[in-house]
Amino acid sequence: MASNDEQRSATTILTTAAQSIAARLIANETTAKFTKAEISTTNLFNQSVTELQVLTSLDNVQQTADINTVTVINNNTVNVNVAIDQTKAPNNYQMNSVGLFAVDGDGKEVLYSVTVLKDPVYIHQDAMGSALGIDLETVVGQASNVEISVNPAGAVTSEILKAALADYVKTDDSTVVHTADMRKPASDVAGIEEVSTLQTQVDNSAVGANLVAQSDLKGGYLDR
Repeated sequence: MASNDEQRSATTILTTAAQSIAARLIANETTAKFTKAEISTTNLFNQSVTELQVLTSLDNVQQTADINTVTVINNNTVNVNVAIDQTKAPNNYQMNSVGLFAVDGDGKEVLYSVTVLKDPVYIHQDAMGSALGIDLETVVGQASNVEISVNPAGAVTSEILKAALADYVKTDDSTVVHTADMRKPASDVAGIEEVSTLQTQVDNSAVGANLVAQSDLKGGYLDR
């Protein structure tokens, strides 16, 4: 990648298939719905933009994550909240890359974007109901043609958070709520005019710090 990789914590690249969908969204020729995310242990951070753009799948996928919510940031950008259910983790592993999938109006599912992490995030297997929530801010080209969704089954409700915090006050071994936030400010998201080029790239220098340091309740990392 570019020579300033040492300053980056994560990079998101739109695939060639995503660029095609985004162009069709702009032209009102299709619709799109984000369907899932795949979590991989493969470290792709040092791959070139071109190498990442042509990917159609990820190797070493450990588990599939559900889409919790899709919300509009602006006409060209949406925020996709992904929930990694640690009860379904096959083992303890390190998340190095995330593949976001979408289906177009013709029903064809494609790898839409690849987020590569400079430093891995540890995912531990947990039978007690833990979930790691991450936010992926994604260029779509025409937000009005993207299906906006909410998955109540995967969302962390305010009631759950209140109960968790109440338990935390009472005992030392009770629930702890953490946050992993991979959202990027709008200024760091590639403009839609860049979608059709081979240099489409979204950079977020704050992602790594957010993954390990934020402690607000948005996104939600809930141990119960």
